[in-house]
Amino acid sequence: MAKQLIIPLAICTLILSMLCAATRAETDVTLSENIHILPDGTVTPSTAPIHRNGDTYQLTNSLVYESIIIEKNNISLDGRGYTMQGNGIGKGVAAINLTCTGVTVRNFQINDYEVGILGACDGNRIVGNDFTRVHYDIAVYADNYEITQNYLNYVRIVGSNVH
Repeated sequence: MAKQLIIPLAICTLILSMLCAATRAETDVTLSENIHILPDGTVTPSTAPIHRNGDTYQLTNSLVYESIIIEKNNISLDGRGYTMQGNGIGKGVAAINLTCTGVTVRNFQINDYEVGILGACDGNRIVGNDFTRVHYDIAVYADNYEITQNYLNYVRIVGSNVH
């Protein structure tokens, strides 16, 4: 009797795993931990969908329930139109955290976060991003920011020389 169940069970398992793999491939989404761009330029985890070319970092896939924490000065992070999908307002999470200076963040679609882009250090640029269902699209608590060509609903700025 047990031998008769092994083959149908194996076939069901194989079909289920193929369906899960196909569904994952179609969603074009990565599910993992938060992403860090460290002060030395290293991206962790190493499996993060970010391609580095010198001081330019480009997203290569959409992200779900993750944040990008930037700790490296003088870089450009290009979302290339990919989406960062959060888990909703009220969760106290920012999609992108700028904890350094001289950074340009551009071309992201950011949805369902408490904060889209959080800037706590001076001298960064936020260009050409689109925010949907985000409590604070951009929250800046620093000076000397350039914020241009973004689709914005609500911005919180505490600082000077922000244009």
